[in-house]
Amino acid sequence: MELLINTYMAEIIAVSTIAIFMAMLPGADFVMVTRTSIYNGRFAGLYMSLGMCLSVCIHASYSIAGLAVVIANSPWLFSAIKYLGAAYLIYIA
Repeated sequence: MELLINTYMAEIIAVSTIAIFMAMLPGADFVMVTRTSIYNGRFAGLYMSLGMCLSVCIHASYSIAGLAVVIANSPWLFSAIKYLGAAYLIYIA
């Protein structure tokens, strides 16, 4: 498990950063944090937002780890993704 985490640490950090910025966008999370801040104070809202960011990061991390395992154990899927990526790069060029 430690090897898997060390191997994908850059990806985990990138996805976690994106998840934190996505949590700042208005939506259901924004409404919950605003409501909690109004009724219970600023620190309660801060704790609510930190909890939501942590949960999104955890969900994103195990989703990426699961996809990595599936792609690593399926050579045809890896090849398909590789060729689709190459086709996309040719398309945008």
